[in-house]
Amino acid sequence: LSRAMHARVRVRVALPRARGGSSGDGGARAWCARRGAPCARAAANARAQPRQPREDAAGGAPRASESDARDGDARAAHASVMASIDDALSKRFIALDPAGYFVIRARGDAIEARHYKNIIGEDGLARDPETNEVIPCDGSYKPVVNAEFTGRTAKEISVKIFERDGRDANDGVCTMMSHANYLGREFQRAEWCIRQGIEYVQD
Repeated sequence: LSRAMHARVRVRVALPRARGGSSGDGGARAWCARRGAPCARAAANARAQPRQPREDAAGGAPRASESDARDGDARAAHASVMASIDDALSKRFIALDPAGYFVIRARGDAIEARHYKNIIGEDGLARDPETNEVIPCDGSYKPVVNAEFTGRTAKEISVKIFERDGRDANDGVCTMMSHANYLGREFQRAEWCIRQGIEYVQD
């Protein structure tokens, strides 16, 4: 065979491999030999194609890479640390606000906060302002609502409680910064629960 005929045979043999999707520059060169396109452009296009995720040995779902597994483990560990921090802080001693306390609920798309008055006895316990009896935590106590606030977001309800015309004014329902800090955290949690469509339980 002549040299030209050998060249044609080599091209014909290479073409089926290129059509079958061989990877790398070799496949691109064989493809452009038949199409007459510049090899450099075809090779660049081949390299630019997104790589498909590897399947498992049984041909099932793509396997997660080791880095993905490590990222998942790190996120789970971080979430566990955060939960333990919050659990420990929830058990700390808290000085109660003599102005009273709030019961916060998420109702529909709104945050509701009801304020109830109390007095703080020498023992540090919250007591009914009328009877001086210690306020129980078993749900049997039925106090009278002193004030009620609602808001669609944490910011909206916070502004209604603590601001009037851009100035500090809370109608005497909160007299301690730690109490205000607590309310801000709970309003944010309530808003998040509403957005996620899950139940909010006051801390």
